[in-house]
Amino acid sequence: MFTDTEQKSIRLALNEAAQPGEIRNSAVKLLETLRRRRMRPETLILGRQLQASQPKTTLATARRRVMPFGKHRGRQLEAIEPSYLRWSLRKCSCPSLGLREAIKIVLRGGVQ
Repeated sequence: MFTDTEQKSIRLALNEAAQPGEIRNSAVKLLETLRRRRMRPETLILGRQLQASQPKTTLATARRRVMPFGKHRGRQLEAIEPSYLRWSLRKCSCPSLGLREAIKIVLRGGVQ
C-alpha cells in the first residue's frame, strides 16, 4: 500500500527519538506523496478491507493494462521489459494501487 519513501516517512514520524520538526516534516512529506498518488482516504482508513472487496486482477487483464507515464506511456504492460516495470515499482511514487498491482502480477506471471 505504501511506497518505500512513504514507509520511511512513517517510520521517522513514529520513531520515539524523532524531534518535533522531524515529525512534522515526515507527516507533510507523507501526505504530499499520498496526494500525488491520488490516494483515496477510504483506502488508508479501510486498508485491506477495501482491497479485499475489490475483484482480483487476472494476468490477462494486468497484461493489457496501459502504462500511463514515462517513456512507455501508452504501451501495454506485456510489451514493456520487466526491468523497467521493476524500476517503476521501486522509484515511482505516483502509480495508483491498481497499476502497482497489475505490474506485480505481470512480473510474477500469475494471479495475485
